Amino acid sequence: MTAPTPRRKRPVKPEAEKAADRLRRQQVKKRGERWQDMLAAGFEALTAPHDIDKVEPPVKIIRPLGAGRYEVVFTRSGDADFRGGYRGIITAVEAKDTAADQLELREIDDAQSDALARVHRQGGIALVAVRFGDESACRAWALPWATVAAMRAAGKRVVTERELAAGEFEAYLIRVCVFCGDRVALLDQLMEESLFNLPSAVREMAGRG
Repeated sequence: MTAPTPRRKRPVKPEAEKAADRLRRQQVKKRGERWQDMLAAGFEALTAPHDIDKVEPPVKIIRPLGAGRYEVVFTRSGDADFRGGYRGIITAVEAKDTAADQLELREIDDAQSDALARVHRQGGIALVAVRFGDESACRAWALPWATVAAMRAAGKRVVTERELAAGEFEAYLIRVCVFCGDRVALLDQLMEESLFNLPSAVREMAGRG
């Protein structure tokens, strides 16, 4: 009988390295939250009838940690970041943010993919709103779920900002303005373009709404 191969012990990181890792994760989290805030402000400012809201993560508090902090766990798989309806058409939008000039499609996890795919199958608006690179420049695009699904079916693993800017895939540019000192994603034109690209029967339904 062959003896089992001993597991390799993972090297223990020094405390300073662990602290640096925690800081990086916090910075990434905060950057992503700022992008979600800009999108939330944009949805709130839409002129057409809508009820698109931010979806809060489904968490359960385990115990208090002090100083206003709590240990929490996710109680179920997540949804898209924003859900609701636009002109009476079911809508889901997932926000992604990356400091790089490309997005790895695996960053859209299974639960988020399932949520967007369901809305797409129901004839709704399903988008991935991704911001690239330097946060101050705010270069951002919205990819319809059909675009993301086609990329995956073709074996594509990443999409670059250059490809979107060159028009190689269907995507909508997200513009940003500053209003009362806050940065707001301008979403009226984007949502109208998304609606226009839905089947004509769906557009007619929205027109009657």
